Amino acid sequence: MLRMLILTVLLALAVVPAKGQTDPQAEQATQALRDFIHYVRIARYDAAVLRGQELLAMDMEAQAFTDVVEGSDELDRFTNAVGLAQRAEGQTELEDTAAALENLFNTGKLSRARNDSEIARNIELLGGNMRGRVLAEDRLLAAGEYAVPRLLNAFLYTDNRAVQVAASQVLSGLGQQAVMPLAVSLEALTPEHQELVLGVLANIEYRQSVPFIAKVRASTGSDRVRAAADRALTALSASTAQQPGDAAWMFASLGEAYYNERLDVTSFPGEDFQLVWTFNPEAPELSLSPRAVRTEVYHEVMAMRMAAESLRLAPQSPEAMSLWISANLRREIQNPEGYTDVFSESLGRSADYFAVASGNAISQRVLSRAIADRDTRLALRAIDAVGNVAGGKTLWEGLDGTRPLVEALLYPNRRVQYDAALAIGGALPVDAFPGDERVVPLLASAVRDADDRYAQVLANDQEVYQGVRAVLDQMGYKVLTRSADLSAARDAIAATPGLDLIVSVTTGPRVEELIDEVRGTPDLAATPVLALVSRADATSLAARYDRDALSSVRPISLRAQELRNAVEMLVEGASGGPITQQEAEAFATRSLAVLRDLAITGGGSLDPAASTPALVNAMTNGSAADPMAVAGVLAVLDNDQAQVALMDQALASNGADRVALLDLTSHSVRRFGGRLETRQIDRLVDLVASAPGDEGTAAAALAGALGLPNDRLLPLILGD
Repeated sequence: MLRMLILTVLLALAVVPAKGQTDPQAEQATQALRDFIHYVRIARYDAAVLRGQELLAMDMEAQAFTDVVEGSDELDRFTNAVGLAQRAEGQTELEDTAAALENLFNTGKLSRARNDSEIARNIELLGGNMRGRVLAEDRLLAAGEYAVPRLLNAFLYTDNRAVQVAASQVLSGLGQQAVMPLAVSLEALTPEHQELVLGVLANIEYRQSVPFIAKVRASTGSDRVRAAADRALTALSASTAQQPGDAAWMFASLGEAYYNERLDVTSFPGEDFQLVWTFNPEAPELSLSPRAVRTEVYHEVMAMRMAAESLRLAPQSPEAMSLWISANLRREIQNPEGYTDVFSESLGRSADYFAVASGNAISQRVLSRAIADRDTRLALRAIDAVGNVAGGKTLWEGLDGTRPLVEALLYPNRRVQYDAALAIGGALPVDAFPGDERVVPLLASAVRDADDRYAQVLANDQEVYQGVRAVLDQMGYKVLTRSADLSAARDAIAATPGLDLIVSVTTGPRVEELIDEVRGTPDLAATPVLALVSRADATSLAARYDRDALSSVRPISLRAQELRNAVEMLVEGASGGPITQQEAEAFATRSLAVLRDLAITGGGSLDPAASTPALVNAMTNGSAADPMAVAGVLAVLDNDQAQVALMDQALASNGADRVALLDLTSHSVRRFGGRLETRQIDRLVDLVASAPGDEGTAAAALAGALGLPNDRLLPLILGD
């Protein structure tokens, strides 16, 4: 209590007008703040919104606004008012205004705490009286990682023993946020300073420092440093009986923690930037320096750095190499448009370059990881890499008892399935293998309906269902019949070639249960789920699913355009968006080429004739594929239905298309023998007799290929 009282007094005394802010502005802001608080407390919500918006419209810097709040004697009342405003039922505008004010206040606190000159001033206060130390320690703790460079300098290089001890205590108090900057600096320090830093790391319970400690222990020539390292490892519950490859394994393990975006390796959850640290002992002032990296790619950058450390110690490690390749690909996938982080920019090559250069075994490991993680976009990049470097049996036999490319045929995303089928089918497998029965149907589906989109809306209320369906219909989705829950929708889902989206109108407690149920269903495990809940539930669940690429929780009160945006954002993040018309045409063209190659070579272990029904449908009813290209494949399929369909299409066409289709039917007859029906032969004879020019010649050529008996042709010869 005494400490809190001192802090409150000191904060009040410390408030000064922000640079460029006049006293009248501060007075106006203070009055608007008090009015906002007052109107919230008496439930005059319209007036509270008005005064809150006036505050925001003043466009004060965040730190200036924070100074106003803390200097107005209204800090506690402001905090309470914001809470009340955000809990007010049905007051969306008030809730948004209060959230904006709260965010501005918190941003100002962070900005002030992280200011380098403020950090330097607070470190000086560590050597002063008790009141100054209390204030300085709390502000340095609020600064977090940003304070570590100057704290490390004060700890290692100051002559003031009081400052050194206090800096050590603050570093330990920072916990997780001090670990990585201290660990990064460890190797480049002198033995004397290594011993000191190891002592601090031993006091911090987070284990990210363990691989760095193990590396220093293995490389040092100092008995004192080795003993300090052992004490630190023991304190962190890590083995002190190190083996030569242990540090390499530890770095790879830490890299996996970053890759999986664990909370204990994320210093600033919810913020736009994280810090990546480097240590340069030759720097003129601060050897330890941070670089801010966008949170979207931070974990990938750190996973790459840890994997690289592992590879320095164990260059032949496939685990570390596949981790580096996976993280690099995912970094490129998740990179915000127009943003380049300096660490990855120095590579000078695309992520795909490194993926193909690493070879088949590594690329298949990356694909296996992507399938296990349900990371659709990574799976697509990995399949592309595998297809570029592997051939023959290596594609479907896999490695180490796993068959990633075959598993991808069952992956619950059609892009991944199509790419896997194209890679395997293009290799023209000769010998049968488990799962080969999936290849040809997938190639046929890619020809027929690659750009179809299917969505399931789970809702108890028919009116709500219709409202959501109307938006999805406009977006091009084929929406399945309403079901109240997933179990009731199973039959409808099973009848689709693949479900692209689930929208559930539910309550907060059901969200986690639903998402777990979806993820536990093999054919839905990678299907994006948009849960529409009450605004209060959306607020409480937002953080949980903020980093989940496959799930999103939004308030049910979304307007139509907002719902559309939410769907687009979710599907784009989960799988790269729906398959476009251009993509569908590319899938169809590639699939037809593979099916044609399979038909001409005999198919090997695959039966291209199984694609006939789908190809006939694509030729006659329209699809992303060119109908004449589809007909060209049907002409080389050993199947009665294919030949009959070609002739029917020829008879239904005219002009150049009829000539081309008659020629293709002739090709089929010459290759496989005549399989036309009597009705078609009768029409053909009529064509031979009546069709002029090229059409008549094409009809005559088909009649000749069929070897029609003379009694069918004699009337033509005699002119009867």
